[in-house]
Amino acid sequence: MSSSISFALTGFSLIDSLPVLWPVAATLAGALLFFRSLRKQSGQLDVFELGVFYAVLVILYSVFPLVGYLLGDLSFTPLSDNRLFRAQPSPKELAPIFWYYFLYFGVFAFCYAWLRGNRNRSAPRIMMPPRYTLAALIVSLLLIKAFFLCVGFIYGLQDPGSYEESYLMYRGLPLLIRQILGHFNGITFTLEILIVALLVFNFQKYKYWICVWFLAEFLSIFLKGVGSRTELFVLLMSLAASYHFVVKRFSVRTALAVGSFVLLLFISLGVIRGLAAINSDTGLNPFGYANEFESSLGNAYDISQLKAAGETKSVFPRFYFADYVSLIPQQLLPFKKIDVSTWYVSTFYPTFAESGGGLSFGAIAESILGLGWVDVVWRGAFIGILFAWLHRRFVRRKQTLWGYGFYLWVLVFAYQCFRGGTFLLVPRAFYEFFSVFIWIPIFADVLSLFRLRAVPSAGNVPKDGSSQFASSKG
Repeated sequence: MSSSISFALTGFSLIDSLPVLWPVAATLAGALLFFRSLRKQSGQLDVFELGVFYAVLVILYSVFPLVGYLLGDLSFTPLSDNRLFRAQPSPKELAPIFWYYFLYFGVFAFCYAWLRGNRNRSAPRIMMPPRYTLAALIVSLLLIKAFFLCVGFIYGLQDPGSYEESYLMYRGLPLLIRQILGHFNGITFTLEILIVALLVFNFQKYKYWICVWFLAEFLSIFLKGVGSRTELFVLLMSLAASYHFVVKRFSVRTALAVGSFVLLLFISLGVIRGLAAINSDTGLNPFGYANEFESSLGNAYDISQLKAAGETKSVFPRFYFADYVSLIPQQLLPFKKIDVSTWYVSTFYPTFAESGGGLSFGAIAESILGLGWVDVVWRGAFIGILFAWLHRRFVRRKQTLWGYGFYLWVLVFAYQCFRGGTFLLVPRAFYEFFSVFIWIPIFADVLSLFRLRAVPSAGNVPKDGSSQFASSKG
């Protein structure tokens, strides 16, 4: 047979596509073994288990870009990632990156399955938080929203006309204000996750309020246009996971249907946003239309080419410490901090960066920038061990709101460990979760002094101070 043998439906050459088909097929086979292993250990497969959920995400990032590549007859279109469209890499050129995907997934899956334990997860037993915790969370969220409005009013900020302009409008503000706004933006997500969790704990009581909240979020998209999709994604995933944990357990089929809906919505909103950019006066935004998964592949391929050309030496090996150094405010450092994604875009695509564009870097791109397959192995192993440890603590211990909330927070943002960077959640947890952990109990005590009985609470506190909010059904 020759390379002329093609699939009738797609037209791509089977022989020519083998270099990328083999690693993807190996990844899917590894995923099947991984899921069967977990099901054998526990007698069930929980899609919202941290390691399972992360594995599904890695599979999406590994497989999704290949689908468009194959359907495009082993080429990228003008609406694909601009870097991939211009380079038009062959399957042989892309094959090493897909093998990196397989290696990362394999090491992660092995470490997670080995260390997670085999205890079945039942409905989490969670200690009841203080009476005014929900009120403290809601008021804190409103105060942060008010702070953003005040900053906009004081500095005369206008509503951004596009997604990119939403990043540009804060660029001229003082460094301290920009730092506060950045952390407050992340804290907003944490507050929303915890509010959703508390509302779902009393689902029958608050289900209509939940519907109103989510309806308002969707209406804001239609009225204001599609901006950042992160907040909507955070809310949807928080609701789905919380409902699964404490109200009614989703079957694998139902969980996959819910996940497919969220994925389709996420991609569709990205397409709508990309089309809006194409129709704008500034013309086609080459990075705005490509989906998340293809952009991640584009990062990895572009970095591999830049490294081969010797253009990445300036950041190696300093980038290894970037996420830890980011814990320290810039004002306290005698040198400028490195953000790898910012360095990448501003160094190699300055025009795009100046227009407000940005790109998440990715664990595979990090590995290529570093020591290649050595980085892939230890990064996959680290996340596998860390997530296995978090899962064991979650299923074996009675949880406070904060223990449960942290597991939920990591579950929602787990994709950032692959999409953004291996250690990206370290500084985010420090500034965006643990700051809330310290503030909210204090604020709840302050509110209790004023006896705000009109504010809905998270539930009635039993005499022993703890309770199981709900039991898993089905």
